[in-house]
Amino acid sequence: MTTLSAGGAHAITGGSAADEYISYSYSYSYAGRQVIGFAADLKEMVGTWRWRDFTLDVKQCHEDSVCAKVVAGPKNVGLDVFTSKLIAKGEDWFGEIADPGTKATYNTRFHQVDKDHWRLDGCTSANVCLGGEFVRAR
Repeated sequence: MTTLSAGGAHAITGGSAADEYISYSYSYSYAGRQVIGFAADLKEMVGTWRWRDFTLDVKQCHEDSVCAKVVAGPKNVGLDVFTSKLIAKGEDWFGEIADPGTKATYNTRFHQVDKDHWRLDGCTSANVCLGGEFVRAR
């Protein structure tokens, strides 16, 4: 039997939006042994994705990071969505993203569900929260 225990989400405020982050703690137990998970390779995110009414093009922009740009949608085409480098923590990736609908910046957690789905959730410094899923475009 495999169980997932979440240590919870904690917003830590250091005075500015740039100083805030959300940390999550996950571990799995399998047959009484605890196993710490590892984040998926960011190269798995390279490609074209749908997120709500927007299409994003994710490319490797540096040796160890990816960049995402809005290539189609109702507005803000050309917007760079990842406003910070994504950092691995446990099984997830964390970073700041801009909502292409509002341009609001969210401190976000990304979790790869499978090769065609990334789950994301995050909050702004004003505690406005957003969740969703990147779905690989076919």
